[in-house]
Amino acid sequence: MKAAHGMPSDFLDRCLIIRTLPYTTDEVHQVIAMRCKTENIPLSPEAHTYLADLGSRTSLRYVLQLLSPALVLSQCMARDSVSREDIEEANALYVYFYFFCLFGKRDTDFFGGM
Repeated sequence: MKAAHGMPSDFLDRCLIIRTLPYTTDEVHQVIAMRCKTENIPLSPEAHTYLADLGSRTSLRYVLQLLSPALVLSQCMARDSVSREDIEEANALYVYFYFFCLFGKRDTDFFGGM
């Protein structure tokens, strides 16, 4: 069997570069709405806007992973829907790894001399 372009196909796959663009705030807003609908998570409009803004600054994956702990926090407080305060509290519990890497290199003394 002859390989395409005279090179092994797995090497050709690794050479292929696909340009991707970050999500816009509107796209993050739509994905959050779909995920909340799928998982039956009631989300206040203020929390939805806050999550979309946070997702455009961090990552979509990080924001979507905040939904479950925020739901648990809102249920503990006997709220009908997830509020912005629940999202902020869940956000305070978790460290976004990208920021940890940025500040970890700069502030090694603060993190115990990593």
